Amino acid sequence: MAINTPINSFIFGFYVLLSSLILYFDIAHNKFEKVKNSYNAVVISSNYIIDKNLESISFFYKSFQNNQSLLRENQNLSYQLDQLKVENFLLKNFDMYFNDFYKKDMLETFSSVSNRVYISKIASFDTDNYFCCTNHELILNNFEGIPKDLIANRPVISKSGIVGQAYDVINDSIKVILLSDARHITPLKSGDFFCNAKGVGRPNLLSCSLNTLIHQNKLEIGDLFYTSGMGGVFPVNILIGELVAINKVDDNEYLLEIYLYQSVINENVLGILIDE
Repeated sequence: MAINTPINSFIFGFYVLLSSLILYFDIAHNKFEKVKNSYNAVVISSNYIIDKNLESISFFYKSFQNNQSLLRENQNLSYQLDQLKVENFLLKNFDMYFNDFYKKDMLETFSSVSNRVYISKIASFDTDNYFCCTNHELILNNFEGIPKDLIANRPVISKSGIVGQAYDVINDSIKVILLSDARHITPLKSGDFFCNAKGVGRPNLLSCSLNTLIHQNKLEIGDLFYTSGMGGVFPVNILIGELVAINKVDDNEYLLEIYLYQSVINENVLGILIDE
């Protein structure tokens, strides 16, 4: 049982008296009016600042949501535009391939071409490996499940030209080897000169061997090279690049360097010609 000591009673009485004095002076003389006003001002200001901050946060959140929506819409429009550019390149340059698809109605023509071309976004592309090493590959999405027998060994096209060749399908991915890969060969021609151009393993470069005992025609820097159509992979007469260097190997042997006009560095969308 607690014992009520005189000291505890004294302390309690002291606080009661002090509180009474404070209340008296506040009522009789408004001694604490400034303190109360300051307190009220702080409370009002704090509430105002909090409300404004909440409004700002809400505004920025809604703006962020709107920007995200606009970004997605812009990406979709960009994809559709790139798709049309790829199909437009095919219509302009692959005349023989699409000859039976030309219609009086342009919309019908594009619809027919779309059935022969699989357009896909680049899923991955190792640019570090592209600039440092000899194996140049990339991977395209295959979310539609296009079977391997329709696209294996088929040309891969950008909006400006041929960039490579599809060679394998693994799950939802399509593996593409680029023309500049050191393992790849592209049959080319320039005038009456024909060669199997090998990838150099450096960006945008191919090389061809020229033996002057076999080929009498003279080539010059700036000569254009086109697909020859040999090998059955790439259609004939598609512009590939131009001759930029002629390096002598021995008395009758020269190594030609051909600069590729097409690059995948700035590409997001590529097309694959689907086999019939």
